[in-house]
Amino acid sequence: MESGLIVLGIIVFLVILFPWQAAGFFAVVAIAWYLHNEHEKAETAKRAEEERLKHEAYVKDLIRRFGKVNADRILVGDIWVGQTQEMLLESRGHPGYIQQHQLKTKYKEVWSFDRVGKGKYSTSVTLENNIVTSYKI
Repeated sequence: MESGLIVLGIIVFLVILFPWQAAGFFAVVAIAWYLHNEHEKAETAKRAEEERLKHEAYVKDLIRRFGKVNADRILVGDIWVGQTQEMLLESRGHPGYIQQHQLKTKYKEVWSFDRVGKGKYSTSVTLENNIVTSYKI
């Protein structure tokens, strides 16, 4: 902020000292400001287009791997019985906590999401042999 005031003071001083050059100076400043803003707009549009294309490719990949119906559910973050572990990872990301159990005939995990306090989570998902068998939100 202070450096901006110094620059402003210098500009005012130069305009007072050389009034015949002030119009040219302000024209240069206005052009530089305009070009900077146009460059920023172009960069923002470019980044938005890159993000759109990246998301579009991700959606196509989900559809290819899991089908349209499951891809749509994954994109909105759904959890459902019968969902595979891979689908759950795509839908909700990595869990905050995993509790693992090796039983005689199956492998069971309880994944916890959405931390609400120290060691507490609002969503738990039970997987047996890497398939969602139940969940609690």
